[in-house]
Amino acid sequence: MELTADELRKRFPQLTRHMTPEQVRVLIGYFEKHTVHADARIIEDGAPSKSMYLVVRGGVSIVLTMDQQELIVGALGPGAWVGEIAVMDPGPACASVVAAEDCELLALSLDAFIDMQNDHPIIASLLLQVLCAELAARLRASNRLLMELIARDEETKPAVLGDGEWAKQLGGQLAGTREGLA
Repeated sequence: MELTADELRKRFPQLTRHMTPEQVRVLIGYFEKHTVHADARIIEDGAPSKSMYLVVRGGVSIVLTMDQQELIVGALGPGAWVGEIAVMDPGPACASVVAAEDCELLALSLDAFIDMQNDHPIIASLLLQVLCAELAARLRASNRLLMELIARDEETKPAVLGDGEWAKQLGGQLAGTREGLA
């Protein structure tokens, strides 16, 4: 999987939208290529997380653990990214990411991102702007869903969002899948 800068721009237009072609060529040099097989854990909930991943080919599932049960809250495919919090605030992951099928990924480690900040601060800043905007959109959508759930009458909540559906929707929002919401 040798991805050119032009291919990166086409596959990840949101991520590279404010970058020049030369900046995208520099950006791609900071990513490492990974091939993972179906069912492999890419990110483990609660484990230290120090990389974000771009999904080039294949698909991943976002999994939350509730009461020792795994709950798939969303699926992401080519053009998506996961684990971006790791390059902003390294620490324990807040969800697991599992390969739903064989995948080709590009990984940006925290160390590589720090190097980018030192060597190419404008590119790092442009990348951070996109990542922060995506996280802000997820938080706004999650807040709207949470306020909607709180406002519902306790008697109607199980009929409207029974069987943990509220947790799936909220988890999906936080994971960036935006499934189930208008």
